[in-house]
Amino acid sequence: MTRLVACLALLLAVAPLARAQSPAPCPWLTLGTVSHLLGESAVVRVQLADDGTGSCRFQPQTTANSTSVPSLILTVTAHPVAACDSNATPLRGIGNHAEECVLAASTDHDSASAITRMAVTRIVGQVRTRWFALDATGLPQASLRNPPPRWPDEAARPTQLELAAEQIADNLY
Repeated sequence: MTRLVACLALLLAVAPLARAQSPAPCPWLTLGTVSHLLGESAVVRVQLADDGTGSCRFQPQTTANSTSVPSLILTVTAHPVAACDSNATPLRGIGNHAEECVLAASTDHDSASAITRMAVTRIVGQVRTRWFALDATGLPQASLRNPPPRWPDEAARPTQLELAAEQIADNLY
């Protein structure tokens, strides 16, 4: 009996340490969903504020220590986020006023050598008093294409990125 009590005491002493060393999960999007989008295991850096806003930056585990793409950045704010331009595609079933667009690739001339940035696929939306922006750079093309219909009369199925945005909206609700 004393051995059992000693084992339980040890477990209770070690459990907070294990929890303290694990990375904070993103409250709006799961690592499993992002790993599926990226095509490999992902890591996340999370910044949360006390008011329920914040950001999650996901990258493949193999490139987590570099600034290279692909990446997925989710930002949740209490204020409207930068919307898409007039070429945006409205999305149904993802919060309020959701739309998807591709932000053009650009070249940064502020640094000593020009850095070309890849195009960013952005999904923005609103749920209650929170706005979100999901920015994807360098994702595999399969994540951005609509899957083929399962039967002839079926409407276009959502892309994997749109399904991720649905998960975000569900978790903000």
